[in-house]
Amino acid sequence: MIWLIQGFFYEHLSATHFHGVVFNAEQPGARVGTMQDTHGKSGLSEIHRSGRELTFIKKYAEGWEFKYTFYHWHDNIWVGKFTGDKSGQAFCVLTEVDYSLYDRDVGQVRINLQQLFKELAPKDLVPTSMQDQG
Repeated sequence: MIWLIQGFFYEHLSATHFHGVVFNAEQPGARVGTMQDTHGKSGLSEIHRSGRELTFIKKYAEGWEFKYTFYHWHDNIWVGKFTGDKSGQAFCVLTEVDYSLYDRDVGQVRINLQQLFKELAPKDLVPTSMQDQG
């Protein structure tokens, strides 16, 4: 299962939109992801989802690193915070989609999410194990 993630994080009174994707890594039980916002592209690691909590580390190519912690609020809406060089509030919508959405022929173009991740993710990003219990 792939997770599409989008939302906003707040620094002071300013809201910044982010969007990304989380999917199974090549190692069984591991997940990796990428994200984009106005600060640039980032890789997601240490992705854990259990019960009502979702956590991950977001690392930009420039080295900035933030820990996100979200709690399930309602339906596919999660609320939480981020900490690191800066800190603030965040919320996101997490949508689960079948992997086949990203691994099929679309017109003349073959989309393969694993290959896309390898091209976009920071080279030092290492997938971590993940338990998805709900």
